[in-house]
Amino acid sequence: MAMAVELGRAKFAREKGGTPENIFWDLSTAISGHAIIVGSSGSGKTHRLRYLIDRLQRVVRNPTIHILDVHGDIAPNHPNSVRFSETTPYGLNPLAVTTDPEFGGVRKRINTFISMINRSTSHLGTRQLAVLRALLNDLYELNGYDPANPITWDPATNPLVSGMSAQTGTHPAMSDLTNLCAWRIKNLLTGSGSEAFRTLNEINKTYKRMARLQRKLAPGEEATLETMKSTCIDQYAAFVHSIETGKELDDLLNYESVEPMRAVYERLKQLDATGIFKDQPPQFDPRDPLRVYEISSLLEDEQKMFAEVLLERLFIDAKATGQKPAPDTFIVIDEAHKFMTDENDHILNRMAREVRKFGVGLILVSQNFEHFPEDLIANSAMTMILGLHDLHHKRAASKLGLKVDRLKWIRPKHTALVQVRSGSGAGLTNAFNDVYLARG
Repeated sequence: MAMAVELGRAKFAREKGGTPENIFWDLSTAISGHAIIVGSSGSGKTHRLRYLIDRLQRVVRNPTIHILDVHGDIAPNHPNSVRFSETTPYGLNPLAVTTDPEFGGVRKRINTFISMINRSTSHLGTRQLAVLRALLNDLYELNGYDPANPITWDPATNPLVSGMSAQTGTHPAMSDLTNLCAWRIKNLLTGSGSEAFRTLNEINKTYKRMARLQRKLAPGEEATLETMKSTCIDQYAAFVHSIETGKELDDLLNYESVEPMRAVYERLKQLDATGIFKDQPPQFDPRDPLRVYEISSLLEDEQKMFAEVLLERLFIDAKATGQKPAPDTFIVIDEAHKFMTDENDHILNRMAREVRKFGVGLILVSQNFEHFPEDLIANSAMTMILGLHDLHHKRAASKLGLKVDRLKWIRPKHTALVQVRSGSGAGLTNAFNDVYLARG
């Protein structure tokens, strides 16, 4: 049991006259490295979580433990901690393209970014969504990325690299997207930009005036209508002669209206100002097993977006390292209910199902079970109940297949119900044990 974390002593002996049995979470035989810790306020969740983190460092060889700390109290003042806020220089880049041909790519990055915004804030309207998608496609194209060619997904080795990526050797960032949107709006308002785009705008305006005139053509205005038709023909000829990229018509379709562009620009500015999405990544000491992401200064919606970007990055990094026989990387999420959803493709649910074979365990902490999707509960090897409010007893008992009296036995900070699910020996075990908690 070299990778076993002691959780406490069972209330009853295994056989009559025996000594109480110690209960362990053995990472070498458990069905996964995932754990759930649930307890109401004052039940000792933070203390128990610190205990587990300490023990994991002792029993796992060269562990890495990422701590998403929403209150700043799990590992306060730890030297390998980075605070994220409007005033700190560090952030995450949600536009960094994963270079793996199977799991990454430009299209997946664009879809993931848009889904994150829609999940964490108010949904984008149809026109706003179209504008944002067009901006993202333009941004990557301007930097030399080809959605169909994985060779171009790494700016450090991309033979077609251009724009800011060529200057910095890094992926486009939120500031680049915001600046591109501002530039597009200015071009639309001033009629500048490429000559072909400007001419197309003029053609569009002339056609609209001509359509209005045709609907309400007064006697004697036929000549005016013919003049406008002639103007349209001249403008179209000018457009044909000024084509440079062949994308001018697409640009007009994507950016013909300033209002949805302004709405997208305001959304991007808000995201850029949150303190989450900055060009400079956090600098952690790789020799320290703990990496603390202190996000207490962020608003709840901002915390959600931060968590999605971080978890996806850790998920992809884990896949890139390949499969492992036992977990050596753990992701601790306090107040985990804030980040949960029933959506099947949400990053937490995907990680619960898939990431265990890559040596990663999720340790999720919350006040009750109401927000835990079935995937998370079903794939967790260890579940610890430190005490629930009476209001949650019936629902929790029903969800976990327990009798309510079992929950009433718990004394906060002293006893708990603990389930450890192992795939070895006699097969999968699901029983909850009444446990006197280990001290530490």
